[in-house]
Amino acid sequence: MGRGTETSLLASARRRWTAGKPESHSLGARFESEHRFSRRLTASLRAAWHQRGYRQDESLDGPQVTLALSAAWLLTSTVRTDLTIGHGRERPESVLWRNATRWARMGLSVALPLGFALHGSTELHRTDFKGDWFPFTSAGASRADRTRILRVSIFNRAFTLRGFSPQLVLVNEARESNAQLRDYRRNRAELRFVRQF
Repeated sequence: MGRGTETSLLASARRRWTAGKPESHSLGARFESEHRFSRRLTASLRAAWHQRGYRQDESLDGPQVTLALSAAWLLTSTVRTDLTIGHGRERPESVLWRNATRWARMGLSVALPLGFALHGSTELHRTDFKGDWFPFTSAGASRADRTRILRVSIFNRAFTLRGFSPQLVLVNEARESNAQLRDYRRNRAELRFVRQF
């Protein structure tokens, strides 16, 4: 679009599996724009709209909209920090499951010797639901969740397998909710393969 600006509009399809079986699918579009203000500072805007459908429960079918604004700052030649704020809405047919989410994420990436790259981030979400969640909440109260996610990942740029580098990701996630049975704490590990360009 111009000097230092890249913009794209993409068709998007998603499918979610649970216990090895398809649970839902989504079709929609994604808009992305990035502008480089200087060698050190970059900002980006991402927006998406998807229509989601469930195989078993049609009351959960409905549109999802997300909007996120990010900024990345190169502190040194080997250290970069980033900040993202976002907003999302889900409008399924069931009023009870309609919700709005606000979130913020802060991350730090470090290029280490011998080709290693380390990234850490902390993320906070606040989700407010519509409808009366009684008896899971006090009478007349809607559900409200707060979620905290800590993520650490490491991979080695010098090691590739057919152009991909394996990346190990460790995640700690905790949710506090005013709705009974909706709190949780979990840890997980992911093995990803990152394409090097």
